[in-house]
Formats: sequence, C-alpha cells, structure tokens
Amino acid sequence: MYWQRELHHSGLNKYRVVKGASRYEVNQKADAILAQWDEQWRRVQERKAKTHEREKKQLERATRLQNIEKSVAYANELTLQAEQIQTAMDSILIDSLNPKGFDFNILKDFEKYPIPKPEQPQNATFEVEPLRGDEKYNPKASFFTKLSKKKMEEFNNYNEKQYEADHSVWESEIKAIKEYENRIAAWEKDEAEYRAAQEESNKSVDDFAEAFSKGDTWAIERYAMLLLNHIEQPFVYEQAVEAEYTVVDNIDEGVNLAAMDWQDFENLIREIFEQEFNATGGEVKITQASRDGGVDAVAFDPDPIRGGKIVIQAKRYTNVVGVSAVRDLYGTVLNEGATKGILVTTSNFGNDAYAFAQGKPLTLMNGANLLFLLEKHGHKARIDIREAKQLQKDALKI
Repeated sequence: MYWQRELHHSGLNKYRVVKGASRYEVNQKADAILAQWDEQWRRVQERKAKTHEREKKQLERATRLQNIEKSVAYANELTLQAEQIQTAMDSILIDSLNPKGFDFNILKDFEKYPIPKPEQPQNATFEVEPLRGDEKYNPKASFFTKLSKKKMEEFNNYNEKQYEADHSVWESEIKAIKEYENRIAAWEKDEAEYRAAQEESNKSVDDFAEAFSKGDTWAIERYAMLLLNHIEQPFVYEQAVEAEYTVVDNIDEGVNLAAMDWQDFENLIREIFEQEFNATGGEVKITQASRDGGVDAVAFDPDPIRGGKIVIQAKRYTNVVGVSAVRDLYGTVLNEGATKGILVTTSNFGNDAYAFAQGKPLTLMNGANLLFLLEKHGHKARIDIREAKQLQKDALKI
C-alpha cells in the first residue's frame, strides 16, 4: 500500500502527483515542491513588476520629450506670429501715408434677388379642355356589345369614367397654371421692389461720391473715416468706447448745440434717444463714433406694430441738409435691414430732402424737434446757427 497526493499551481500552470510509503512522507515531499513552486512564482512576479516599472518610466520619458518638442514648436510658432504682427504693425503707418483711392462701388449692393423664380409646371397633358362629346369618349360599340344590354351599360360607363378622369386631370393642370401665374406675378413684383430699393441705395452712394468730388464737408469727413476704417489691421480686435461723462446731463441753456464738438453732439444724440427708447422698454446700442461715417446708434423698439431696428444718424450742421444726406440714410436703412431711419440735425432740411423722405420709413428731425425732445426729458439747450457760423469763421482765422 502507498500514499499519493495531487499538486496544482495555477500561476505556473504546473501539475504533479506525489507518491510515498506513508502519509507523512507524501506530505513532506508535497510541501517541499509547493515551496519551490511558490518561490518560482514570486520571482516571476518580481520580474514582471520590474519590467512594468521599466516600461512605465520609458513611456514617461518619451512623453516628456514629446511634450517638450511640442512646446518648443508651439513657442516657435507664436514667436513667428508675433514677429509677423510686429512687422505688420510697423508698416501700418507707412502704408496709411499713401492710401489707395477708395472704391465707392464697395458700398453698393450688386446682389441678385435672393428668392429663386418659381418653377413652371410640367407640360400639360391636354392642350384643350376635354369635352364629353369628343370622339375619344364616344367610340363605336362592337356588334356583340350592342346585342347585350348589360355590356352596353358597361361600355358607356367606361367611357364616362374615362372622360371624368381626363377632365379632372385637365382641371388640376389649369389650377396649377393659374397658381404659377399668380406666383410669377408676385415674384416679379417683389423683385421689382427689391431692384428699386437696391437702385435707390446705390444712387445714395453715387450722390455721396458726387458730393465728395464737389468738396462737401460732410462727404469729405465721411470719406476720411471710410479710409481709416479700411486700413488693414494685422489682427482682429474688438473696439470698445468708454464714455468718461454723460453729455446730456452736462448741457444747459447756455450750450449752443450747433457749435458743439461733433463727437459730443453725436454722444448727445445717442444719450437722448437712449432715454427716449428706454421709457418704452427699448434699448439703444451705441456704435463707434463716426463723424458722419454711417450709423451713429441703433435702437431696438419692442413695440410689435411700430417697433423693430431703427438706425439713428446725427449731423451737426449750420447749413440746410440736402437730399444727399437723406438718400444716404435710406441706403443705410436698407443695408442694415432696419425698419426705420432717423436723421437728426441742428439746422433744417431742404424741400428736396422732405420730398425724398415722403412715403419712406424715414423721420427727419430739425433743430426745433431736437430741442423739444431734450425738453421732454428735462434738458435745456439752445441752437444759434449764426453764432456757430461766426465761431467757425473765427477758428479758420487762427
């Protein structure tokens, strides 16, 4: 008789059967083998741990090197960009001293009417209206059909249904043609209005160009601002304007609005309209000071009937405002997609200006209207055109 014991080690994937003359002998042999296997397994695990740690350190080192290379490349890229910006900044003044002639055509709108023309229906199936008496719906019955009353009824019913089906198709085609004609008429009307507004806007640009060529002050000032605005910048940045004081709160009966600094006057107009629209829940967005360079402020009126986006322009003039400035405002209203335009001046408007504004979403506010609006909100000032002209003459003598 002998004893035996089976041994397993899952880690090393080993198996052995130990035999002996006694249980004690078998257990002694088994314990020795298991101890040997456990030591082997410990060394295997230790080697794996060292290998894993070594690979981890190699990966960390490679990652650090890669990050350093990326950082260096990124730093070089930023340096190059900074050098390019610096070069561009250095050349802004030089380039601006010899500006290219401004192309007035970039202010014009040459876009096609954006809504596509309605598609014409497919060719009609019937050139003329199908009639019940047409030969197609009254074929001759065969001799055998005539012999049977039932077959004759079926024959006549078939022809009647054929006529009704064809006539229904003809009615649908006629309806589609009429609807197409109505859509075409509406499309042509809308396109004509779009073209008229576009031509009106482009005409205001031509008037601006003509006024500039004649040496009109407002046109020259606006031209200069357009040149400045079209100077290429090396990068895009957001312009912000911070007001150090409120103009409207610092005027009194001694202030002659016609003689104010042009920028103070534009700020005054923005501020008084801000008070006007805030009273009805609206808001006024202040734009960059323009010195007759375009939009001075944009108001948003929440009223569902008369509200919307409103463009406001201010012109501190001592002479009568002609039709060119009103045309220019109308073109701005169209380009901005506004519902209305307001032109405010310290002087008055000519008859041609009032005639042009008639029937259009434009409001012309002369000096008297401006003083009334200021008084409405608790502010007082005065407008003395003669005094303002004299101050201008005196300034030219200095």
